[in-house]
Amino acid sequence: PVAALKLIGGAHVDAQVLGVPYRDLFVTTSLEQAQTIVQRFLEESGVTPAVTLVGFGESGLDVGRVAGNYKLSGKFGDKKALTDLQSTCETSGVPLYMDYDLVHFSRSGGGLHTLTNAAVTTIGQRALRYKTQLGSGAKVTLKEYFTSRVLLPSIAEQAAAAAVDSGFQGISYATASANAYSDYADRAYYSKGNYAEDYAVIADHARNKGLRLAADNANAYAAVSAGLITCAPLSSDKNHLFYTDVPFYEMAFSGMVPMTSDAINLAVEPRTQVLRAVESGIGLGYTFIGKYSDKLLTAQESFFHAAVFDGHAAEVIKTVRDYNQYYGQIRGAQIAEHTLLGREVRKTVFDNGFAVYVNYSNEDAAVENGTVPAQGYLLVKGGGNA
Repeated sequence: PVAALKLIGGAHVDAQVLGVPYRDLFVTTSLEQAQTIVQRFLEESGVTPAVTLVGFGESGLDVGRVAGNYKLSGKFGDKKALTDLQSTCETSGVPLYMDYDLVHFSRSGGGLHTLTNAAVTTIGQRALRYKTQLGSGAKVTLKEYFTSRVLLPSIAEQAAAAAVDSGFQGISYATASANAYSDYADRAYYSKGNYAEDYAVIADHARNKGLRLAADNANAYAAVSAGLITCAPLSSDKNHLFYTDVPFYEMAFSGMVPMTSDAINLAVEPRTQVLRAVESGIGLGYTFIGKYSDKLLTAQESFFHAAVFDGHAAEVIKTVRDYNQYYGQIRGAQIAEHTLLGREVRKTVFDNGFAVYVNYSNEDAAVENGTVPAQGYLLVKGGGNA
């Protein structure tokens, strides 16, 4: 797809009742708002996006019962609101995916118990999840456990069944597709053993239910079975050992699996992120919410202020419209060549005969087929040996 939208359902925030503090699920995107976002995007951009619902389970974006207890929280809307959203997507040809977290849980339920169904470390303790605190880099230990590896395939099967029962035609397992982990309760799972085989079973469960499968930031074992890869990696961690980034991942999977970038609107330099997508020949990714409140300052995640759809709609629509003209020329093509013409200027040749020059610098760059504008790109026909 030219674009993929990730819509965030909600997150837990601080709240009080009679002075007693507790954590409450705050709805950032209702099902009705999700439908409005999809309709506006379709009408104003003229582009049909892929859409993934994330954090619409019982615990929202936060970890609670495994896989969000396999159901949408009633806080996001009723059955009619869900049916209306699904109908809009189906009528417009929009692939709609429901995301389930199979890997983490913090509460007993859904067939799992925190005392007996967590993966264990090398010393037999339950494996806790660590998160990096934004801004400090400090690791924060949360009471969130990794699911016992032996249970992963059965949890995925239940999630697939729940998706079908809820009327979805697509499913996403973002945490399972982007990670691999060990479980020292069983020798078969030492040192992340057999994770690729487990994920193959997970993917089979989705296909057997007739579901399209999306993979977010997918590792190789998940990418090969995906019908769509969202948040495809476009850059490294900028380690000083590396001279520059090269889109090896996109070279491997281009022409085989449709891919979209990480969220453009959440990037520190959105224009640079768009140029990376151009260089790699993939679609654009965006993450949106329908409503913001200062209450979200107490949520675990901190990106919400940058994800309000109404605040970005005009800029996003223009970017997607412009990008669609480029993407229409290279859609489905494989990368045949990739050349560094300098640290800031790249050339990608596709197997359909088109080539694109990308200029990351702040000055125009002269190339053999013309001039590439600063912070821009130049698409030419017959610009390579493919």
